Amino acid sequence: MPPFTPASREFSSPLPQLRFPKDNPSNYKGVIEFRLVRIETPTVNLQLVGRVANQLADDGTGTAQNGTGGGADFQSGSAAAVLPGRKEFPSAYPNVTLYLPSVITFGDGMDYDNNVQLGTMGAVAEAAINAGGSLGDAVTKAVNAGLSSFTDLFKELPTQDLARLALVRGASYGGQLAGDIASATLRTTINPNRRTLFRGVRSREFRFSFKMIANSAAEAQEIDNIISFFRRQMYPTSVDAFGVSAGYKYPDPFRIDLKYGSAKVGTSILLSYLTSMDTIYNSSSMGFHVDGKPSEVDVNLSFFEERALARQDIEAGY
Repeated sequence: MPPFTPASREFSSPLPQLRFPKDNPSNYKGVIEFRLVRIETPTVNLQLVGRVANQLADDGTGTAQNGTGGGADFQSGSAAAVLPGRKEFPSAYPNVTLYLPSVITFGDGMDYDNNVQLGTMGAVAEAAINAGGSLGDAVTKAVNAGLSSFTDLFKELPTQDLARLALVRGASYGGQLAGDIASATLRTTINPNRRTLFRGVRSREFRFSFKMIANSAAEAQEIDNIISFFRRQMYPTSVDAFGVSAGYKYPDPFRIDLKYGSAKVGTSILLSYLTSMDTIYNSSSMGFHVDGKPSEVDVNLSFFEERALARQDIEAGY
């Protein structure tokens, strides 16, 4: 395969598949296939955007108000401004097929907050709801029943323990130090009633590590082409204006398939973005081929799925 040409940002001939090992590929049944997916960039109505920009400039505030000016125009024309739906197409760039690494990790993670402090009122409200009350009634009971402070609680249930809690609570109004002194002296502290709350789902990250040792000049060139391909696809295209970079166009995501022969390995993977890449030359020895190419190259790739999963995705095989 001809070399990748950075200056032209293209390969210099029709694009075959990139593969490593290139020599005797049939000896490797376990492979990972990386296929670029081109997501069509929505087309916007330039006249509409221009009208909104002019109205923002006329307002002098840089903000279009809803119902008047640019805001109304933008909202009324939004359906025509952007192509409806998301369209995906196979990329014109080659697929990359690499051998299946010896270690493959599929990590699922959730976000929980384990330091949510309900306090006494919150705990009372929670208990009322769990007992069958409504949320509004529970909060009302927690406040109006005289439980807003341990002093009021002590009036209802006068005991030594509650008396000490009332004193600690009262001392805390004098500041953190006063509350800490009272708590240490009375050997009593206020229960914050911590709870663990579910906050969301983390997007899955996939990391693949490959050690590539070329057995021929063709394989050495293939390694160069693979590295250039991944690096190029990882970076965004700059949107330039007035001689400076004003923004970026999204890179295209990858469809990743792990297979052993015709069998799928692990779970399916959503479209994923290449987020980082490490290229290490000659990690175990300082050796070079006669053409100056290193004797071994380690490539580490990290991908994030484009969105977080839900239970329905798991049931669908992800």
